[in-house]
Amino acid sequence: MTCLCLSPRWALRVHNRRAYVERRQDRVRVAALSALEAVALGLMNGRRTGDVIQELMFEIGGQAGNSAFEQLHKRLKPLLVPGSFVSKTESLDQLASVEPPDPAEGLRPLPGPRALHWWVTDVCPRRCVYCFADPKPGNKAHDATLSRETLRRIFAESASLGATDLLVAGGEPFLRDDLPEVLGDAINQGLNPGITTKFPLTATLAHRLANAGLRHICLSIDSFSPDDNALLIGSRNYAAHVLSSVENLVEAGLAFSFECVVTRLNTHALESVIAKAEQLGAQVVQVVPYEPVLHLIGPYQNEFLMLPREYPLDENIRRFSAKYPGVEIEKFEKLGDGCRGDFHCDIGMTKLLFTSRGKVHRCYKLLEDQELAGSDLNHVSVAEAWHDPGFTEVVRPPHVAYSDSPCITCTNFDNCHESGRCIYQSYVDHQTYYSTDRNCGRSYVLPTGTVNLS
Repeated sequence: MTCLCLSPRWALRVHNRRAYVERRQDRVRVAALSALEAVALGLMNGRRTGDVIQELMFEIGGQAGNSAFEQLHKRLKPLLVPGSFVSKTESLDQLASVEPPDPAEGLRPLPGPRALHWWVTDVCPRRCVYCFADPKPGNKAHDATLSRETLRRIFAESASLGATDLLVAGGEPFLRDDLPEVLGDAINQGLNPGITTKFPLTATLAHRLANAGLRHICLSIDSFSPDDNALLIGSRNYAAHVLSSVENLVEAGLAFSFECVVTRLNTHALESVIAKAEQLGAQVVQVVPYEPVLHLIGPYQNEFLMLPREYPLDENIRRFSAKYPGVEIEKFEKLGDGCRGDFHCDIGMTKLLFTSRGKVHRCYKLLEDQELAGSDLNHVSVAEAWHDPGFTEVVRPPHVAYSDSPCITCTNFDNCHESGRCIYQSYVDHQTYYSTDRNCGRSYVLPTGTVNLS
């Protein structure tokens, strides 16, 4: 096993009998450690292998010592490097006597986000009836005020803290004129950008994306029928624009996939989208079942756009996968549905969401609520925004905030907080952020009796 130590840009320090990992440059704290974790990090001097440290930790703390080392290695891995750099630090005896971390300090379990979610702009020229973003109509991203220099700093620092992915969203992200070059900046820092668009990708734009280092992009297409597209997005010519974009992407050497939002209006079109995707050489067709939105665009209500209960979406995906083996077909799975990790919502848990103007935020579907906003990345570092105690309380509200919901008596309350809550679904279902979310299926005993929320 490789011998690791804390990178020279970080330091293990003790303040007021508590142990922290700090960035040397500005002394910003990015992790709080228990006594066993502090000892484990103190033993990582670049000359001991992980096996040796595990043996020592077992001698010190038994199985709890082993677990502390394993968890520490997992969450601080981006800060560890091979080598034998040793900073002056407290003795192992001092580290072993530190007090437990103080939850009131607001330090997140991870030193920084594993992914960034950049909301490029609120503006979009399309008026898609299923859109959750309630975009401002227009053709210019006037609100995209984050400078390229600031974005470079955000990308670089996030990568140093362990970020690997950049989700690019909006409105229509390509309304920001320098988006290809900004994506190139992210790629140069080791981030993998993911973006879905309805923007017409000209030959020039496709080559700018390729020159920036992008290798894949996702195009949104729900039907190749002019009549369907007139109903869904208000453009009879949209499919022709997608075909032109595909031609330009292929010529520039970029791979592409399709995203298809399935509503009651276009169930009949799903197979034709998949067939066309295979014919054109798409890598993936991601099928997204319609979800209720707060602010509907167009004449339809949520109940009408929802797929009929009897519509066999999963069965159709299996059938089409067998019929069109040249393209991968996947159903979009929400966090917590069993296919996308251990989180109900990953914002604030592993992902940092920030807006077109640089404000950190709790939910991309509730951006208008400024009470859910955090720090401004124009003025603070990513680490400071990630570990801001005020934002930590937004991500994990105190138990007392749930006093009017079944959550107040639930023995699984802490586990829900650790896996992230979908506050949007709570708001849709209960008109409050402080109630059960979409993954709740437990029974609760309240003063009025037992309530089953499955």
